Amino acid sequence: MKKNILSITIFQGWIRVLKIDKSGKENTWSTQNKVCNIDEIRDTLKEAVNSTGSKGCFANIILDHDQLRHKAIDIPPMNSKDTHDYIARKVDQIKEFDGEAAFSYKKTSRKNKEHVSINFIPLSFIDDLKKACADAGVFLMLVIPFLRVREQQFRELSIGKDEVAAIVVSMYDKVSLLIGKNDGAIFSDRHLKVNLYNPDDVERVSKEVQRSILYNKQQFGERVVQVVLSEHFEKNVYQCFTKNLDIPIGWLPPKPSRFYWNHELLNISFNDEGNLLIRKYRDEIVIKRFTKAALVLAVILWSISFFTLVTIEYLLYKERKLLADIMPQAIELRNTRDKLLDRKAKINRFRHVVKKLEEERTPPVPGWFLGYLCNEVPDELILTSTQILRKDSVWEVVIDGFSNEGNRVMMNNLKEFCDNLQNGPFKMSDNKNWYKEWLKLLKIGSVSDSGVSRFSIDGVIR
Repeated sequence: MKKNILSITIFQGWIRVLKIDKSGKENTWSTQNKVCNIDEIRDTLKEAVNSTGSKGCFANIILDHDQLRHKAIDIPPMNSKDTHDYIARKVDQIKEFDGEAAFSYKKTSRKNKEHVSINFIPLSFIDDLKKACADAGVFLMLVIPFLRVREQQFRELSIGKDEVAAIVVSMYDKVSLLIGKNDGAIFSDRHLKVNLYNPDDVERVSKEVQRSILYNKQQFGERVVQVVLSEHFEKNVYQCFTKNLDIPIGWLPPKPSRFYWNHELLNISFNDEGNLLIRKYRDEIVIKRFTKAALVLAVILWSISFFTLVTIEYLLYKERKLLADIMPQAIELRNTRDKLLDRKAKINRFRHVVKKLEEERTPPVPGWFLGYLCNEVPDELILTSTQILRKDSVWEVVIDGFSNEGNRVMMNNLKEFCDNLQNGPFKMSDNKNWYKEWLKLLKIGSVSDSGVSRFSIDGVIR
C-alpha cells in the first residue's frame, strides 16, 4: 500500500481523506457537511491538507458525482489505437453536456466481440478539480470513477466465472445498481434518488432492479443469477426484494472501516486504465515525479560523493600516520623473516637427507613378522619353516608346518591362524592354497581326526 499519498473520496458531495505516513500512521479527515460546488470542494481540500499534513504530496481521488456517466457497449475486436478513437467518437455522440469529455474505459473479451465499460465526465470538471488540488497544495495524479473500485466487489461474490450478478448499494441519499461479472465486465450502472424510509420508494427500487435485469438480458444476452444488497439496507428492503424478484437475494460483507474505499484507492496504480486524467495531465505528473526523483537522486549522489571524498581523505591520513608508526617494526620483522627463512632452508635440507635415508633403507619386516608370528600360532600347529622374501614393493611369505591332531582339527586351526594374520597389523593376504588342498582330501575321503598332517601357507604383505 502506497504511503505519503493523499487518498480522497468524493461521494455525492461527501469527502473523506486518508494519508498514511512513512511510519504507517493513518491521518484521516472527513467533512461534516455536504459540499455542492467546486469552490466548496477547494476550501474543503485546503482544510483536509492542513489537517493531515499533506502539503506537497500527490493526491488520488475516487469520484462519485452526478456529472459522471457510465455506458456499456459491445464492439468488434480492434487494436488499441482504433479502440480509443472509436470510444472517443462514441462518447462525443452520447454525452449530454457541452465541451470536451474526459473518459476512461475497460475492455473485456466476449466470444467474437469485446465488451467495453466507459466512464465519462466533463473535462472542465476535471480541470476544476485539478486546479482545486493545486490551490490546496497537492498534485492530482489519479481520478478514478467509483465504479472502477466497485468492480472488486464482483470478485468477492460466490458466483461462477461466466455468471452475472447485480449489486445494489445505498450511499447517502442515492441507491446504486450495478450489474456485472466477476471478471470485471460491467453491463449497467444506474442511480436512483430515493428515500428508503418511504415504503413506496423501496417498492420502486425493487421494480427498477427488475427492469434493469430484464434489459440486461435483452441487450447483452446475460442472465442475472443473484442480487446482492449492501449492509446499509434495512430488513424491509430485503423482504421487498425477496417478494418482487424470483432471484436469490444475498448480502455484501460489511466494510471494515469508514475509510475502506480510501485504502482501496491506495492500491490502484497511476497507470490504471480507469484514470480519468487526460494524457497531457498524466505526462505532467510523470515529468514532475521524474524531476523530483532526479533531484533526489542528484542530492543522494552528491552526498555520497562528498562523504566518499571525506572518508578517503580521512583514511589516507590514518594510513600515513599508521605507516610512520609501524616502519621501525616492519624493518625488524623483515630481518626476523630473513633469519627464519635461512633456518627453514637448513631444516629442509636436513629433512631431505633424512627422507633419502629412509627411502634407501629396507625396513626389517622379517624380524618384526617373526616376532609377531610367535604369539599368533595356535598351540596345535607346529611351524617347521618360514620364508619372507622381498619382491618389488611387497613381501612374499611362505609358512610350512604340521599338526598331530589330524587334518580336520588342523583345518579349523589354520582358518583361525589365517584370519589373525589377515586382520593383524601386517594385513597379510592369504592365497588359500591350504584350503584347496584340504578340499581335495575331503573329496577322496582322506580326512581324519588323528595322525600327522602337513600344511603350507603362502601370502603377501604389502
